[in-house]
Formats: sequence, structure tokens, C-alpha cells
Amino acid sequence: VVGERVSVSAAPSFFPNDMYLHAVQITKTETGSALTLRNESGLPLWIPAVRRGGDQRYPRIGGWCLDPSRVWTVTGIIESLNIGRGIQHPTVVLKVGTRLMIFTLGPERFLLESGLVLSPGGILTVRYAIDPYSGDYLALQLTDSEGNTIVLRNDDGTPVWNT
Repeated sequence: VVGERVSVSAAPSFFPNDMYLHAVQITKTETGSALTLRNESGLPLWIPAVRRGGDQRYPRIGGWCLDPSRVWTVTGIIESLNIGRGIQHPTVVLKVGTRLMIFTLGPERFLLESGLVLSPGGILTVRYAIDPYSGDYLALQLTDSEGNTIVLRNDDGTPVWNT
């Protein structure tokens, strides 16, 4: 509610030069009621598998979950990258106009093997769809300013890194 006082517990990113904080819990000052957004490991609780205590990020019941008719393309400036050892599916923060969009990429090894160079300040075009379970923006394809392209997923969400 606009004007309502809240306090936010947040944690900084583990990655150098990432200036963003990640909300962990929001508490109404007046009533003390709280909304917890992330578990002890920092994983978002809006991902169904995390709420159930599982470790599978995207539940797959009867196939892949993306609607191929709902795919978009945006171009923007890379604001930051969440990539490094142990991060199985890195993310990129893209500034599109005045809006920041966070895209889930593919496995780090697949990105490194592609030769595509991603760095803050670079121009990137992303074909993406929205994961109906988590609400995440899933990158289907990346194209840098030189025209180098990597396809990460088919339009229905099936990954190409396992083929």
C-alpha cells in the first residue's frame, strides 16, 4: 500500500561489482507481519521446487513449460553479470531503456564453449520467454553487438546444451 511503512531485510550479492541488494524479508512496521521472499540459502521462495524443499529449479510434468507463441526480443546494455564458478545457470542484468531485466542464461560451461563474450557495458540482444512457474525471464538466444549468436533453448524451453 502506498505510504505504508515497511522494513526490508536484504543481502548483498556475492559477486564483485554487483551493486544490487536481494530482498530476503519485508515486514510491516505497524503490525509486524512479515513476508519472507528467500530461504536460508538465498533461493527465491516463489520457485515451486524450492518451496517443496526440492533442488529441481524447473518442474517438468509432461514436457517443457514455455508457450512458443509468447517469445519476445529486446536489446539493451549489459548492466551486470552473475557468472562464476559454481553458478550453474548464470544471469545477466540488461538495461532496456530505463528498465532493468534479469535473464536466466544456460550452463556456464555451455556459455564459455560458445565463445560469446559478455561484459558490462556491452550491447546484447536477447530472445526470451517467461517461465510460468517462477516468472523468470529465460534467455532463449543471445546476440552480441558483433552479431555473434548462441542459442540456449528452443522456443518451447527445451535446452540445446544437452543435444
